[in-house]
Amino acid sequence: MSNTQYDGKAALSPWDALQRGKTLGKRVVIPVLGGSEGSRRSSVNLMGIQGDDQYAQQLNLTLSPPRIIRSDPADPQFAGKNPQDLTNEIDNKNVLITLPNFVWSNPFVIVEWGIGGTSEDAEVDISNGLCVNLCASWLRLSAGVDGTHVTGVTPAFYVLSAFIGPGYPKSDNAQRTIVASPAVAPGSSSEVFAVPKYAKAVSLCGIQTDNATVNPTWSGRIVFWRGSTGVAVGTTNLVAVYAFDQSSREKVVVPDGAYYFTIINDTPIVGAMTVRFSACFDLAI
Repeated sequence: MSNTQYDGKAALSPWDALQRGKTLGKRVVIPVLGGSEGSRRSSVNLMGIQGDDQYAQQLNLTLSPPRIIRSDPADPQFAGKNPQDLTNEIDNKNVLITLPNFVWSNPFVIVEWGIGGTSEDAEVDISNGLCVNLCASWLRLSAGVDGTHVTGVTPAFYVLSAFIGPGYPKSDNAQRTIVASPAVAPGSSSEVFAVPKYAKAVSLCGIQTDNATVNPTWSGRIVFWRGSTGVAVGTTNLVAVYAFDQSSREKVVVPDGAYYFTIINDTPIVGAMTVRFSACFDLAI
């Protein structure tokens, strides 16, 4: 297979690069106007590669969690610019600090892949990111943001990105544990935390800080929100509520659209049963 030369470097087709163990990546920017607007699709494909069928291989695809660029019509950086050229995006953890009243919409990616005359497609949620393995000779990705499932969506530019390389499935997942500090008093809730990137399942652990050796029982809830600190007090942006106690700590699925969470201490008041909670997330990486 011959290669052309450009600026002194070998120019490989995307599939040739994958065959040689290299990786590829791309990003798209989608403007979301907010309000009751419906779905928005990217004006360009997120990614597309094509190879010969006899060279089909295992591919490791990573779809990154969405980031946003704050939309401000009065800002001259947006005037007359191609949205694909915008930069300085931030993720949900930084939004929690800088844009406390921000409400996220639902991003998704349509994955199309196949070998020969057979093909398949799937629309997947990527609020928390996704890593997936496919066997294919061609792959095409298109992205969008669904605004119909959320009320009060904040105008913004959504940045969706993906990268792909040769790889094989894995059976073990990474974890991320977030400890609520300080400990939570009965009937109270913790501060608001950002859901970790690529979070797919979660369990809640706790220990009484006042009476751990005598009566180690506790109960609590994880409450998932779509909005951040300024909008996490109502039900409009509530996504899901899961209850746990010392005898029931099976992992539950992190729902799509859960960008933030709080922990509520439901331990019966016997003395001062303050509990130190830990939320342990399984990550899909």
